[in-house]
Amino acid sequence: MKSDILAIIPARGGSKGIPRKNIAPLLGRPLISYSIEAARNCPLITRSIVSTEDEEIAKICRSEGAEVLARPADLARDHSKTEAVLVDALKQLEATGYFPATFVVLQPTSPMRTAQHITDAIRLFEASNRKCVWSVTRAEHHPYKDLVATDEGLKPVRDVSDLSARRQDLPTAFRQNGAIYIMDTALFLAHRTLFVTPVIPFEMRESESIDIDNYADLKRTEELAQLGFFS
Repeated sequence: MKSDILAIIPARGGSKGIPRKNIAPLLGRPLISYSIEAARNCPLITRSIVSTEDEEIAKICRSEGAEVLARPADLARDHSKTEAVLVDALKQLEATGYFPATFVVLQPTSPMRTAQHITDAIRLFEASNRKCVWSVTRAEHHPYKDLVATDEGLKPVRDVSDLSARRQDLPTAFRQNGAIYIMDTALFLAHRTLFVTPVIPFEMRESESIDIDNYADLKRTEELAQLGFFS
């Protein structure tokens, strides 16, 4: 019997870089609609919900055919943590008798993430020892070559020898792209964090990893669409 896999799309009304970012227009559609569509078209996802406190967002999501779960206003502030939002959503669903074995987090700011990406990431999760999977892309600049400010001046992140090391001699470095997080539900509720080792990387190309934060990101996404990335 196929296990339940729940997709959670967290979408609060406020934002800083772009007002009402989660429903900002992208190619004539609200930004969140791309994540709703990707979840709907993934054959491995058995249910998907949008968690929001915002009635306009809720109305748009319902018009897109999405199920909406009301989020408390105190979990929709600038400092609210995603983990707390996920706990709230999962606990609300558990109170109705629904407890999925696995859940997938799909941030609405990742419109280049497709149903195929989600399907492949879930298959990777199922083939692993079922801890968690994060979507990532190669780090543009290796973090071991970064510096941190201290009271004694600049210091290397790890070791001074890394600063002059060849990139190919350093461990492969990724950055999280925010597109997909997959985790065992019971494990998440026990730890209240999406990072429980071992975390399996699901690698995506840099062009697929745009996380919409400002108008420049929107413009770049539209330019990629003109090159056929949405076709």
